[in-house]
Amino acid sequence: MTGAASAHPLVFRAGLLSRLGAWFLLVLLGCLLSGLSVFAIDLLMSGDRTGALIVLATAAFIAPFVHLVWKEALVKVRWRVVISEQGTDLQLPAARSYLTKPAAWNGTLQPAQLECVEWREEVYTTLGLTTIVKVYVLRLRTGELIMLGEDRPIARTTDYTRLVGESADALADWIGVPLRQRAMARGDAGIFGVWRTRSPAWDARGLSASESDSAHRQLAFTTAIPGLALLVALLVVLLF
Repeated sequence: MTGAASAHPLVFRAGLLSRLGAWFLLVLLGCLLSGLSVFAIDLLMSGDRTGALIVLATAAFIAPFVHLVWKEALVKVRWRVVISEQGTDLQLPAARSYLTKPAAWNGTLQPAQLECVEWREEVYTTLGLTTIVKVYVLRLRTGELIMLGEDRPIARTTDYTRLVGESADALADWIGVPLRQRAMARGDAGIFGVWRTRSPAWDARGLSASESDSAHRQLAFTTAIPGLALLVALLVVLLF
């Protein structure tokens, strides 16, 4: 048993404020979506079909993003990794990935069952906008792969969430092997990154160094868009 689990259990899960914040945002967006639906019905009953269609279209556009927020809230409540002398307890909900649909996995693993812990960056592009997520996988000695979770870019910054990566580091230390990095792979973002998304197979061909560098430049541009939009808006206000 390595130092990762030799003393008190190591618990990895989202903090209380993070969990409350996710559910607060979900409730807020849910109320907005419900309000738009009620408003559309009111417009329809008053005879304003055009207005009702516009409001319904707005609600339909927002609905997929409410679903993403729901997934985020769900994973922050249910996702948990506990490393102890008795083994590693994993509570991995199906919602632990934004863009893919891994099966839920709940159970306990012993060190002898784990061969290694691997991670890679996955790049997704839709409508010219790029995101890169860091995906972590447990490789069992049976050959089974268990997706631990993913760290995602933090909005309007160049930083990433760190919870899953920290748990992966601790698990690699627990079994006494280095955390293995695989080459970046490209996934299919589908429609708006919401419908028909597909992750690359874990053994898929990795991108070259130049392709990886290009993906990071595209991510930097995507991250800069909100700031550029704000700057343009300020210039328009000042000039006109």
